[in-house]
Amino acid sequence: MLLTNLKPGQSAYIAKVKGSGSYRKRMMELGLVNGEQIKLLKLSSLGESGEYLLMGSHVMLRRIDAELIEVIPNQNYDYNTDNGNSHNFNEEVKNVSFDKNQTINVAIVGLSNSGKTTVFNALTGMNERVANYSGVTISAKEFELKIGDYNLKLADLPGTNSLCNVAESEALVKEFILKQTPDLILNVVDAGNLERNLYLTTELIDMDIPTVMALTMMDEFESSGKELDIDKLAQLLGLPVVSLDSKNNIGFDNLINVLVSVFNGENDYSRHIHVGYGRHIEESIKNLQVLMKGDKRALISNKLSARYLSIKLLEGDKVTTDDIANLDNGKEIIEETEKEKAKIEKEYGDTADVVITRMKYGFVKGALYEAVKGTLSLKSEGKRSFDRFLTHKYLGFPIFAFFIWLMFFVTFTLGAYPMEWIEDGVQWFNGFISEHMSDTMFKALMTEGVISGVGGVLVFLPNILLLFFFIALMEGTGYMSRAVFILDSFMHKIGLHGKSFIPLVMGFGCNVPAIMSTRILENRNERMISILINPFISCNARLPVYILFAGAFFPNHAAIVLFSIYFIGIFLAVFTAIWLRKFVFKAENAPFVMELPPYRIPTISSLFKFMWDKAKEYLKKIASVILISSVIFWALGYFPIKSKKLDSFDRETIEIVAGLEVEAAEYQLDMDSVLLSREQMRKALHHENSYLGNIGKIIEPAIRPLGFDWKLGISILSGIPAKEIIISSLAVLYQTDDAEGENSPLLREKIKDQKIMSGPDAGKPFFTPLLAFVFILFVSIYFPCIGSIIAIIKETGSVKWGMFVVFYTFGLAWVLSFAVYRIGLLIGL
Repeated sequence: MLLTNLKPGQSAYIAKVKGSGSYRKRMMELGLVNGEQIKLLKLSSLGESGEYLLMGSHVMLRRIDAELIEVIPNQNYDYNTDNGNSHNFNEEVKNVSFDKNQTINVAIVGLSNSGKTTVFNALTGMNERVANYSGVTISAKEFELKIGDYNLKLADLPGTNSLCNVAESEALVKEFILKQTPDLILNVVDAGNLERNLYLTTELIDMDIPTVMALTMMDEFESSGKELDIDKLAQLLGLPVVSLDSKNNIGFDNLINVLVSVFNGENDYSRHIHVGYGRHIEESIKNLQVLMKGDKRALISNKLSARYLSIKLLEGDKVTTDDIANLDNGKEIIEETEKEKAKIEKEYGDTADVVITRMKYGFVKGALYEAVKGTLSLKSEGKRSFDRFLTHKYLGFPIFAFFIWLMFFVTFTLGAYPMEWIEDGVQWFNGFISEHMSDTMFKALMTEGVISGVGGVLVFLPNILLLFFFIALMEGTGYMSRAVFILDSFMHKIGLHGKSFIPLVMGFGCNVPAIMSTRILENRNERMISILINPFISCNARLPVYILFAGAFFPNHAAIVLFSIYFIGIFLAVFTAIWLRKFVFKAENAPFVMELPPYRIPTISSLFKFMWDKAKEYLKKIASVILISSVIFWALGYFPIKSKKLDSFDRETIEIVAGLEVEAAEYQLDMDSVLLSREQMRKALHHENSYLGNIGKIIEPAIRPLGFDWKLGISILSGIPAKEIIISSLAVLYQTDDAEGENSPLLREKIKDQKIMSGPDAGKPFFTPLLAFVFILFVSIYFPCIGSIIAIIKETGSVKWGMFVVFYTFGLAWVLSFAVYRIGLLIGL
């Protein structure tokens, strides 16, 4: 607990003092050391400070200081000095406070695609997603593990180029460090791009938080012919440097030992240094530091180094400026900052932020000059030629389009084989249950609800895995970043830049993390547009619907149909982005700089691990959401069991059977066919008059102009929680209409065999290729699942935009589907 949680009269023992290095040192000098008893005597009238008894003296601590002190409540111990246990009690307190102090809070910080999450996974044994492009980690992921006598609490933070609060990911990292005040920072650095990565390191040095550097991708660095003197680099930076080999899991034990040694203050490389900014800037920094020390409350300077805050003020960091403005002498500090910035600009002929950036890179270049031997070599000629071909000015986009088409082609054609095996298994199991169970409601629940609903979704697992295999392959090789480069000029024309393509591509997997990944975008307007157009990118949950209808009605052109549906979604996203940019979000484009990672060959294990994770997610959803939804849809379609229409139908059937029985011998065949037909008609009538049928009839008038009936309307509504439920609902709806029991055909065959039950077209097939395509089109456009809507509301900060997506996408889906259907009918399709 924190010292602020004590009530007047309560005492506790100090376990840990958090905050910046100089702040901790100052507090410990005042007697706030581990194991020392402290008692709250009283609080001020406003509760902003308290009077404490510490080492026999009365001291006053502000609430802002008490929030940085962890304590162990005294009531946890039975303290009785009368029985001679005083010494044992004091030893116990000392031991417990020591144990508490062994929780080491480590924030993992680094550039995007530097290997942070790989290091996090290796240390924790977790399996967070990694990829060979930036922006994969979009929120802090935490894990605590026991290492000997220490509890290592790791936080994997989003990738950030600096701590300037430009992008939301940068703001999140800075806010985490400010609020959580980690004991250590693990700075993960890509050895293949030291100069750019070490710029962030200079900011961490300025923060005055003990830091350990972990070097990744050392194999690529060494293959370039360069040599790195790690000891020299550690001496120059004032922090220990550890080389890691993630592929062979080498160096991680040493990394843990180094983290512990730095935490205990026992590492020779760990020392406080300053990045030199030149005499004039250093004078400005000192002047601002003096003013900050004059603030009586020290709202943030206790958590972050005053030097770091001074540098951020000179750089014009808005968040830091706003925080400093809240200090007692904030106005004076801000005024002095403007004066110092003017001095720097006059002296150097450029703005302070530009000069400071140059100085930081100068410091980095100097350190690398001393520590790196050998010349910087470019990629091999073969790799450069290959890269030029893939990113060719004219061939780049056709090549990218070909890869996307190939992905869909293989997903459908190769996935058809295991899909058929699973279909056969589901059909056999359904027949087995039907054969060995008596005709009860439970049998209907199992065969028509559970097995049909769950099995209808399960059969598409191979297709889903193949889709994710291709996505993982493009991510792991680094081609995804090249796709950003290829499409940047096009994205720029619609008011976005290439970096916005990353969330769109992630939408192929799931729209929820894709929407959240827009945090990597610096410009809020571009971020808003990327969020609002993301639902047009078809997620993997919609893929089973496409495969089902494309396989049933376009067996020879299924890949082309899939490609066209995804292309239409992208076209609508572009169309929406253009008018949003023109009429709603009109800000200028942010500058676009994105690192193109080197080409890498992903390991087979990493590809299959990624596929296995997606398979587990899919199976978990089947075992939970899909199963429950299937049972609910079955129940709504099964009840009520009796109705006036069914009674009338049964009487009519009895009369027909009685008429046939007169000449049973001669008309036995006709009687069997009539009975089967009447049974099918009764099931359809029962279903139509069920609760589900009544709901469907309410919405049918709205979708009838599209050629849809109430069953398709129900399936569309069922997709609100999750799009996979569309398939399970269709399986339940058409299974309950089937009268063939264990010999019932596959879902795609049932859909093809559906007939129009009444009207002038009675007896004709209900589904046509045109109607199948229109249904696929509608499903691809209308609003995303409820999880995506919630993500949109959360990321935009407004319910308004969530409702906009619901009504806009539904309206667009209806209008386009209506147009395609009616035009198709006119031309005779």
